[in-house]
Amino acid sequence: MSEQTITYAWWNMENLFPPHQHPNWKEWDETLFDEKLAHLSQAIRAMGPDNQGPDLLGLCEVADEQVLQTLVQRHLSDPGYHIVHQDSPDLRGIDVAFLYRDAVFQLHPDLTRAHTIVKRIPTRDIFEIYLTVRANGALLVVLGNHWPARSAGVYESEPFRIMAAEQCSVIVDELRARNNGVQLLMLGDFNDEPFNRSVREYLLAIRDRKRVLSRRTTRPYLYNCTWLLMEAAEPGTYYHTGGETPWFMLDQVMASPGLLRVEGGLRLLESAVAVFRPKWMRRRNGAPKPFRKLRGRLVKGYSDHFPVTGQLVVAT
Repeated sequence: MSEQTITYAWWNMENLFPPHQHPNWKEWDETLFDEKLAHLSQAIRAMGPDNQGPDLLGLCEVADEQVLQTLVQRHLSDPGYHIVHQDSPDLRGIDVAFLYRDAVFQLHPDLTRAHTIVKRIPTRDIFEIYLTVRANGALLVVLGNHWPARSAGVYESEPFRIMAAEQCSVIVDELRARNNGVQLLMLGDFNDEPFNRSVREYLLAIRDRKRVLSRRTTRPYLYNCTWLLMEAAEPGTYYHTGGETPWFMLDQVMASPGLLRVEGGLRLLESAVAVFRPKWMRRRNGAPKPFRKLRGRLVKGYSDHFPVTGQLVVAT
C-alpha cells in the first residue's frame, strides 16, 4: 500500500471586497484591489508544494464568488482551482468559501449546504461541502466556520459564539449518526481560542485524543489539532495588544475520529498542522502584515490573520 498526501489550509482574507465596495476604505479602487489579489495569490501558492498552493483552501471574509473568480482568473489560473461558495446573510457582506483542486477532488454540489445560525443579527453560515478524493474514492466532509466577532467585547459577544458552537455540534452529531466513521475536517476562524467554552464545552472540540477515539462515548467529540501549536513562542494566528497576551489562536483545525484512524482511506497528519507565517508576511513585531492603512500609512501586506495549514494522508 502506497501513501500520498493532500494539503489543506484555512485563511481569513480580511475584507476581500471588489473595487468601490470596501465598507471601511473610500480609496479602495481597482489598482489596490488587484495588488491585494496579487499578494494573496503569492501567499496561497507558497502554502502548497511546488508553489502551486494547497489542494483545498477554506476562506472567510470574502465578499462574493466574483472576487474569487477574479483572484483565480488573474493570479491562480494554473493550479486548477474550482470555487464553491454560497451567499450568507451577514450584515458585513462577507462569506465563507472554498477553493479546491479539481484534479484531486470531485465536489458533490447536490450535498453542499449552508447552515444558517439562528441569531437576531444575521451572521455567516456554517458551510458544509462533500469531496471525493479521486485517488482512492474516500469521502471527505468539510465544515467551514466564521463565528461571530469579539468586537462588542469578549464576554458580551460570547453567547453568540456559543450559539454557533451548539449548531455546529448538532451538525457533527447528525453526520456521525448517519456514519460513525465519517471523515470530517473542521476549519474556521472561530473568534475564540481552543480553551474557550464555546470550543471545548459546546462544540466539543478537545485536546484529549483518547476520549475522542473512545468507542464508548456517545458524544460527538472532535480532536482539536490546534492545541499542538499552543506551546509555540507566538501561539496564535491573530495579534491584538491590550490583553494578557497579544496572540490569539482564532483559526483552528479539528478532525472527527474517522480522520484519526487508518481504515477510512484518509488520515489527518497531526504533525503537519502549522501556522503559516513566513517572514515576508510579518510586521516587525511578528504580527500578520495586513493590506490596509495603519496609523494613517498604507501597508501593502496580506491579511490581519495568518493561515493555518496541514496535510491528509491518502491510502491508495
